[in-house]
Amino acid sequence: MDESTKSIKNTNTDEFTPRVSLHYHEARSMRRRRLEMLRRSIIYAGIAGLVAWLLLGYFTDWTGVVARCSSSSGHRTGLWDIKCTKKCSEQFEWDDVTPTRHLIYHSCYDGLECARLDVPMDWNRTDGKGARVAIAIVKIPAKVPVTDSRYGGPVLINPGGPGGSGTYLAIRSGRDIQTVVDAAESPSQITTSSSLYYDIIGFDPRGVNLTTPHFSCFPDAFSRQVWQTQLEAEGIIGESKDLSNVLWTRAKALGEGCSRSMINGEDGNIKNFMNTSPVVRDMVEIIERHGEWRETEARHYLANSGTRLSLKDQSMASSREAILERTRWRKGEEKLLYWGFSYGTVIGATFAAMYPDLVGRVVIDGVVDTPDYYQGGWLHNLQDSDLIVDKFCEYCSKAGPDHCPFYTEGGAEGVKTRFERVLSSLKKQPIGVPANAAEGAEIVTWTDARVLIMNSLYVPYEQFPVVAQILLETEQGNGTSLARIKRSRRSPACPNTECRRAEPYSQWCMRPGENNFEVKAGILCTDGESLLDDTREDFESYLSELRRQSKWVGDIWAHIRLECVGWDPRPKWRFTGPFGGKTAHPMLVIGNTLDPVTPLRNAFNVSSRYANSVVLQQDSEGHCSLSAPSLCTAKTVRNYFQTGELPSPKTVCDVDARPLLGTGKDEWRGESKVKSWEDTVLLNTLKRLMKSVFSG
Repeated sequence: MDESTKSIKNTNTDEFTPRVSLHYHEARSMRRRRLEMLRRSIIYAGIAGLVAWLLLGYFTDWTGVVARCSSSSGHRTGLWDIKCTKKCSEQFEWDDVTPTRHLIYHSCYDGLECARLDVPMDWNRTDGKGARVAIAIVKIPAKVPVTDSRYGGPVLINPGGPGGSGTYLAIRSGRDIQTVVDAAESPSQITTSSSLYYDIIGFDPRGVNLTTPHFSCFPDAFSRQVWQTQLEAEGIIGESKDLSNVLWTRAKALGEGCSRSMINGEDGNIKNFMNTSPVVRDMVEIIERHGEWRETEARHYLANSGTRLSLKDQSMASSREAILERTRWRKGEEKLLYWGFSYGTVIGATFAAMYPDLVGRVVIDGVVDTPDYYQGGWLHNLQDSDLIVDKFCEYCSKAGPDHCPFYTEGGAEGVKTRFERVLSSLKKQPIGVPANAAEGAEIVTWTDARVLIMNSLYVPYEQFPVVAQILLETEQGNGTSLARIKRSRRSPACPNTECRRAEPYSQWCMRPGENNFEVKAGILCTDGESLLDDTREDFESYLSELRRQSKWVGDIWAHIRLECVGWDPRPKWRFTGPFGGKTAHPMLVIGNTLDPVTPLRNAFNVSSRYANSVVLQQDSEGHCSLSAPSLCTAKTVRNYFQTGELPSPKTVCDVDARPLLGTGKDEWRGESKVKSWEDTVLLNTLKRLMKSVFSG
C-alpha cells in the first residue's frame, strides 16, 4: 500500500477536523478575475478532449476558460454559453473564494454551488508542509436535501482530455447529466425511498482551468498565440514532404522550454504533480470531504428543526436517528460515484485500481486502453477510425441528394472516390478566400479539411451534414464556409495592463483556461514513459505504424506522442498498476460499435481486468455514448445509478438517430415510438447533451 493510500485508511479524526481559512501560496494582491467561459468552436467541443490535444491546441480549444480582449483595466467580463443572469455573473468571483481543507460552498451561476478545496501538492509528504493546490469545484445540488432518504450523494464527472474542465462541463451540461442519473419522476411525484436523486460535481484537475496553481510554457497569452499561429500555418504531418522534421524540432523546443518552466518558486513544481495518480487521490479527498459536509449539513438541519420532522419525512419512515446514521461521515470509506468520458475513463480505471474498496458506482464511457496510455504508446486508438469515414460514404449514398449535398451515383464507393479526389485536389491547390466587410482574407488547406473530417468522426450525427456541404463547396473552389470554421477556432490574445507591467510568467499573465495547450502535455507526458531518448527515426517508424492503422487519422494522431519528445519532468508519484482487480461494486463500461479513437475492443479489454464489470455496447458511430442519442443506453445508465444493476453481458443498445438519414436535422428516428412522458423528457435531454457537449 502506498503512502497516499495509508493516509486515507489510517488517518486520525483530527486530520478531518474542519479548518477555517488558511494562508494560501498565491499572490493575493492580484485584482479579482471574473470567470469567462470558453468561446465555442462551431465544429467541435466537449468531451472529446483527445482531439483538442492532438491538434496541438490551435484547431479546437474547448476545455474551460479562454480570454477575450479585455478592458484596459484587465477585468474580463461575460459568461459564454451559460444561462446566467447579469446579477449572478457580476457577483461571483472565484478569486474571492479562499481555498479551505473542508468543503465550503458558495452560491454561483444561478442555483449552482462553487468551492475551492485545499489539498497538498504532494500527497506523500508526511510533514504537513509544502505547496498546496486549490481544486475548483462546481456542484449542481440534488433535487432533495441530504436529510431525505432519497438523497443519493455526489456523482463526479470528467469530460476527458487530458485537460478537460469538469467545472465547465458541470455548468454547461450538469443539469442534463443529472436528469439521466436521477429517478425519472420528480421528487414531488413519488415518496418511495428507492428512487434516488444526486448532486453532480464537476472539478478541474490539477493545472486545468480554474484549479490553481496554473502551469504555463509561455510568458503570456500573446506569445502562446504566436506559437499556435505558426503551427496552424505549418499544418499537420503530411501537409508537406519534410514537415515532420520541422515539427519534430518545434516539439523538442517546446518540451524543453516547458521542462524549464519559468514559473519559479514552490508553486512551479506543479509540473511534477499534474499526472493522473495525484488527481485520483484528489478525488478521494473530494468524496471524503463531501461526506464531512453531508454530516454537517444534516446536523445543521436537525438543530434548526429540533425534534420536529415534516410529515413527509415521517411518512417515509425517517427519524432523527435514521437521518444521523444515513448522513454520517464514514471516514475513509466514502464511495465514489462517477461518470467519466474518454481520458476520464483512464481516471476511472486508475481510481478502481488504486482504491477498489471505494468504488460505488463508476461508469467509464469511451474507453482508453489504460496500459497503452501509461506506456505512452497511443497505439490502441485508431483501429476503427477509417470505418467511420466509410460510414459517411454509406449514409450519404443512402440518404440521396435531398439529404446529402455530396451525394454521388455509384453507391458508397462512388462517394468515397469523390471524397478522396476532393482531398487530393485541395492538397495540391489550397483555396484562397478574399476579405469581406467583416473578415480578413484567409486560406484553406488540406490540413483544414483533414481536421474538419477528424472532428466529424467524433459526432457524426451533428457533423456529417456539415462535412457533406463543405466537401461540395470545396470541390467547387469555394472555401468560405471552411474559412469561417477555421476562424472560429481562434480567440484574440490581448494582454491586460497588469500583465504589461508585470514580469514575464507573472500570475497577472496567467488567465484560466488559456494554458490548456500545455497542460495537456503536462498530464500526458508525465503519465506516460519518458520519450527523451527517442530519435527522429523512432518517430518516423511510429508514424508509419499509425498510418497503417488509419489513413485518415494517423497523421494527426502522431502529434500526441510528438509533443512528449522533449519533455523532461517526471512525476513524483506515478501509479503503474496492476490495472484491474475486484472493486467494491462492479463498473459499467460503455463503448460504441465504431469509435474513432477509443475502439470497442478497448472496452472489453479493460472490462476483462475488473471483476464482474460489464460492457454495454451502443450501436453507433462517434466518440462516447453521448455522441448519439440512445434511450436504451441512457436508461441503462440510470438503472445502474438507481439500483446498482448491470445490463446482461453482450447487451447492445440501438440509437434513436443516424447521421444524414433523417428527414430533417431535428427529426429523430425513434421519436414517433416514444409514448411516455418520461421517455420524451429523457430523449430531449439526450438531444441537448449531444448538442451542448459536442457543439458550440
